[in-house]
Amino acid sequence: MNKLQINTQKQINIGPLNNKLLLFAALIFMPKLINQKFSLQNLSKIYMFNNLDKKIHILKKIGPYLPEQMIGTLNIFIVNLEKINKIIGLYEFITIGKTFEPITPVTNITSKERINKIFQSLQEEIPDDKLLSIKPMLDLMMNIDKFKPIISTLTKISSANDKSEINIDDMIDLIKPMLGDEEAKNIDKMKDMLQMMELLSVLNSSDEN
Repeated sequence: MNKLQINTQKQINIGPLNNKLLLFAALIFMPKLINQKFSLQNLSKIYMFNNLDKKIHILKKIGPYLPEQMIGTLNIFIVNLEKINKIIGLYEFITIGKTFEPITPVTNITSKERINKIFQSLQEEIPDDKLLSIKPMLDLMMNIDKFKPIISTLTKISSANDKSEINIDDMIDLIKPMLGDEEAKNIDKMKDMLQMMELLSVLNSSDEN
């Protein structure tokens, strides 16, 4: 399998510049640049230069499967596209004021809908086996408000009587039957949270000493 290697400018052989692929690219871009009186502003408006990140990503994925004699030229082409992409990005940042768009919360949806939306967003980025392992934590995050009073009460009881024969796990088991079906499913996760809280408490006391 051919491996697409992005070389530095010093490592690239200029010979492949005569390749038909670059000639074809020049025939596409040059008339547009000349007719529009070349400028960074016009360059950023050319359709071929829109969404360059995505196009470069696609080229890198299909590159290894192209004919071997085209790889050298493709490497040069990608290096130059990446330079153009960075130049356009810097130009837009300075002139248009493209800045970070703040995240705004989506309201009026249920916890289940929130989890589904998060899953849909992560599906393309995280393998399925790892995605499934995240779900319990998402469930807990979405229902944390329901558990706050219980966690607070259990923590106070535990701190007020450190020598109590009834430990946190026992108290959770006592409360579990009083919860609804959905809350009962997540009750075991509270044990992990409480253990983390106890660990943080120990670390904090160590720092104070």
